[in-house]
Amino acid sequence: MNDPPPTPPTLPSAATARPQQPEVETRAQFALVRVHQEEFFSGPLPPPDLLREYDKIAPGCAQRIIGMAEKEGDHRRTIQRWKVKGGLAARTRGQYLGWSLALVIAGLGACLIYSGRELTGFGALILAIAPLATPFLLARAEARQQADIADALRGLIEHDDEGQEDTLGEQQQLKP
Repeated sequence: MNDPPPTPPTLPSAATARPQQPEVETRAQFALVRVHQEEFFSGPLPPPDLLREYDKIAPGCAQRIIGMAEKEGDHRRTIQRWKVKGGLAARTRGQYLGWSLALVIAGLGACLIYSGRELTGFGALILAIAPLATPFLLARAEARQQADIADALRGLIEHDDEGQEDTLGEQQQLKP
């Protein structure tokens, strides 16, 4: 029998050679990190570090910023002063006008009573006195209500204090 001749062993080429080690997959992993930082300040002036930076960029800028803040503060105080004075003047003017109107109506009521129209005259007097007395009566009622609330709160506090003392006494008794 004719057997084919044995083939000599061949070395594997580099293209077909496989490593004998287990296959390990390596991947490069990258993380993208974004840092976001914000700084806020409120008020007429920036923080001192920022003022220094402004002064480095434009010499004298910090002084101008401080001067602007001072002027703005003066202006704001002037406006507030005008508002307060205007409010007081309007309130005072309203009180004078109210009293004047009340006196005119009371005088009219007195004239009506004198002329024999007592019912109409007393109505006019009540109409004159009621707006003047109402704020005093309301203030008294509000003061009474505030006093009642304060008494109720005082009672709650005293009741709560008594409960705390009892609790502390019970805890001390439980300890051997």
